[in-house]
Amino acid sequence: DAVAGGHRGGVDDAEDADVLIHEYSHALSWSANNNGNFSNERAGLDEGIADYFATTYSRIRNTFNWEMMFSWDGHNEFWAGRTATTSNNYPFGGNIYGMGEIWNAAMSGICTDLGTTVTDKLMLEVLPFLTDQSTLPEAALYVLQADTVLFNGIHSNTICNRFQSKGIFDGNCKPVGVFETTKAENWVVRNSLAFAQGSGAL
Repeated sequence: DAVAGGHRGGVDDAEDADVLIHEYSHALSWSANNNGNFSNERAGLDEGIADYFATTYSRIRNTFNWEMMFSWDGHNEFWAGRTATTSNNYPFGGNIYGMGEIWNAAMSGICTDLGTTVTDKLMLEVLPFLTDQSTLPEAALYVLQADTVLFNGIHSNTICNRFQSKGIFDGNCKPVGVFETTKAENWVVRNSLAFAQGSGAL
């Protein structure tokens, strides 16, 4: 983003700490899982992840206008910047940045409820599981799974509520558009003990 543009909002990009944190977060995401050729939604998800870390860092430093993504570089007469409190809900996003705003809004809501330390751990735990075709609902499911692994699932209701509020989960806390595999009637699983012990094939 910033490297390619050089200037946005009439100021040098590097004058805005949000830009630096945002771009570093892209590097973290790529390092954790260097998939290429992202789908449109996966690219939007990556923008939302980077925006989340940038606005969360701003919130830690000073709560004034923390939700204004690129609060120095944007939100001026040159360009509008982005926000961590968009009223848009999934699947509406318009482009990858709008999709990212929806993800950031959900994660920022979780951060409001659970605090930065817990929410950052959840977000970082998700990164290695994303593929180049991951959707926001799939990533939200990974957040729930991360909460189970890291915190024994004690935050699941809070997480569900925030993802429901942005349309990423449905009313039953199921990811929108993600369906369970249908049961095959005649499947037989053999050698599961050896497979679990690492001494044989499943």
